[in-house]
Amino acid sequence: MTDIFLWGASSHAQCVINIIHKEKKYNIKFLFDPTLPERTSVCGYDVFCELEELKSEIASQKIKGYIIAIGDNYVRRKMHDQHRDILADLEFVTTVDPTAHIQADVKLGKGVVVMGGAYLEPSAVMEDGAWIGIYAVLGHDCQVGSFSSVAMNSALGGKVVVGNTTAISMSVTIVNKLHIGHNTLVGAGSLVTRSIGDGVLAFGSPAKVIRERALNEVYL
Repeated sequence: MTDIFLWGASSHAQCVINIIHKEKKYNIKFLFDPTLPERTSVCGYDVFCELEELKSEIASQKIKGYIIAIGDNYVRRKMHDQHRDILADLEFVTTVDPTAHIQADVKLGKGVVVMGGAYLEPSAVMEDGAWIGIYAVLGHDCQVGSFSSVAMNSALGGKVVVGNTTAISMSVTIVNKLHIGHNTLVGAGSLVTRSIGDGVLAFGSPAKVIRERALNEVYL
């Protein structure tokens, strides 16, 4: 198994740890979370919080890959982009829960996380750094942009396109062939019947744009 570390130590990271344990492709050596005030442990793994410690552990433990196990899309992208110097020589690995259903010609980018019971129909695409929650569905020919997310129990019809760094919240339904823009948040339980543009918050049944949304606005 390939030795990796996880960037992040929140509840989302614990979900990712569970998937990795079941998939049995990667060996987690430690976690890293610079938001923590001091070194701790999560799920039995050491959690480092200083960048110099991270560099040292990568070298000493001969780490080959990493996953950014942070639920917030903007923060996940930011950590990846800001620390390319540390991560450049490592593989951005993808992990898929064994109970997920991956159909023919599905394409998964680097650093993708597919959670239990998710269903990806033929020719669906998830770009780098994206994640999909438990029992969520991507219809045929869907495309989920880089560092975006589709949360649990959501269903995207065929040929739906989701932009980069966009969050589809829990139990959202999006009908066929619609486009959801970049850096947008669709609120939980929404029914989306029309395409939605970039940088907005939208929710409701049918979903309506409520207001503009800042790129770095916290949603988790």
